[in-house]
Amino acid sequence: MKKIFVLLSMFICTLSCRKGLKELPLYTGANIIGFKLETRVMDVVNQEVRVTRGDAFTISVVVDTTGKTVDIKVTPEVDLTKLVGIAIIDRAAIISPVDRAPKLGTPGDFSKPNNYKVTAADKIHEKTWTIVIHK
Repeated sequence: MKKIFVLLSMFICTLSCRKGLKELPLYTGANIIGFKLETRVMDVVNQEVRVTRGDAFTISVVVDTTGKTVDIKVTPEVDLTKLVGIAIIDRAAIISPVDRAPKLGTPGDFSKPNNYKVTAADKIHEKTWTIVIHK
């Protein structure tokens, strides 16, 4: 019974790998569409990380696709050296830090402008974006 199941599975897989299918174009977008922030603080009493979403302290987010900048204004009490950045980018694109910019998704220093390279899915189109966070 097991052999029949394996043979049937292989047959179905073979049928699904048909040649002559239309090749779809790769995405060429290398844009940052949005940017979110959060903070993470270790609660030593409960031994857990407390996350504060940026909605609580973000005043404005302006994405300038012409200038390839993201300008974020936050409330005065925010520690810019311990923020977690989360970029929303074009479909299938890849984002990576440039120079000493903090890795997105982990706490980092955003007290100065940071650059990130967004590479489109086609691996040809790419743009370097500057993230500026200020009070």
